[in-house]
Amino acid sequence: MDLKNVLFDKSIHFLALMLSGMILLPAIVESILIALLVIILVIKMLVTKNIPPFDKRLFFFCGFYLILLASALLSNNLTEGTSKAKTMVSLFIFPLVFLFFLRNNKEIIKIKEKVLWVNYASCVIFSFISGIAFFLYKNPRYPKKDANFFRNAVDSIQIIGDHPIYISLLISISIIIGFYFLNKHYRTNIKYSTMLVFCQLLQLSILFLLMSKAIIFAMLIALVVLFILQRKWKLIVILFSISSVLLLVVPDKNNRFIELFSYETYSQLDTYNSTSIRFNIFKCNLKILRERPIFGYGLGDVNDKLGSCLSKVFTNERSNYNSHNQYLNIILSTGIFGLIYFLFFLFLYFKVAFSHQDNLLNAILIIFCVSFLFENVLSRQTGVVAFSFFINYLYFCSKNFLKNEIN
Repeated sequence: MDLKNVLFDKSIHFLALMLSGMILLPAIVESILIALLVIILVIKMLVTKNIPPFDKRLFFFCGFYLILLASALLSNNLTEGTSKAKTMVSLFIFPLVFLFFLRNNKEIIKIKEKVLWVNYASCVIFSFISGIAFFLYKNPRYPKKDANFFRNAVDSIQIIGDHPIYISLLISISIIIGFYFLNKHYRTNIKYSTMLVFCQLLQLSILFLLMSKAIIFAMLIALVVLFILQRKWKLIVILFSISSVLLLVVPDKNNRFIELFSYETYSQLDTYNSTSIRFNIFKCNLKILRERPIFGYGLGDVNDKLGSCLSKVFTNERSNYNSHNQYLNIILSTGIFGLIYFLFFLFLYFKVAFSHQDNLLNAILIIFCVSFLFENVLSRQTGVVAFSFFINYLYFCSKNFLKNEIN
């Protein structure tokens, strides 16, 4: 490989390392780094005059975003549609860049560990910062340190604060990565493994204080699958035991899982109960879906249509919620064919993960797929960048690892 290609590839690796620490990056910095990825890709092709041959996988991976873009452009609310398409553009950029730069790059295996470590260290640092924020944060709206206190505290951290659901999502991925490192090193490096255990406990503590039910549930499912794939049956028992104890000892004011088992949650609307809100949103989702299940409403019109339904349910209360279900959001935006494409899109990633025995990719995919049942993860920059970056990066790591093993 000549010097020019080496420099371009090193640049991409550096940007990948930077992006892997996304939990510590302001949104504007994320956007700049993603733009730099595209610029370097274009410059490389112009300077080296080496345009990679067309790969049918590129059309497939980028095809889902093209469906969303078409849906946005056909929306009546074009401003909203193009805004959402702009937010979701990472679904197009990361597979494009990684396919061109990483598909035949043997260095990707070496840098993979660094990318995972930067992500893990960043989440540990953020968890430490969150712990400090919990002590310093004051808000007269939350005189008691309940779950809402901690969730608002983490959202109020200057520069790097974000919605607690997306912070929880990134921390849960980091915890999975922590188990990946523990599995590799617990027999060979006791001190290193002990440090990892403390870091895992710190992140788990923050995760349970934030009490994002959907993310905690998704992470537990992912860990169970991970331990099954690793045939660590005792760890599954330990996991369920620890989780049960934690949920029992957490004070009621901090335990948002209690909402799930209350009859009132489902019988009447309680705007202070997130499960009750989601249940009513779900009913509106199904109501408007019955009107246009084949072609949907368009990416820019879904929230308007949903808001119209919710305004009748919430009366004078806030009713500008999204669908809180990624699968329903896709079918409402693009119709049944868009949803089928998206499910097949996810299936391909799972197929590669299972065929290459990539347990880490499997576990992270499961976190996202379960989270999609309760959140519009791909409608916010943090969620869509996390999904597209990790899934595509680990996918190409798996493909290259298999090639290197054969060679």
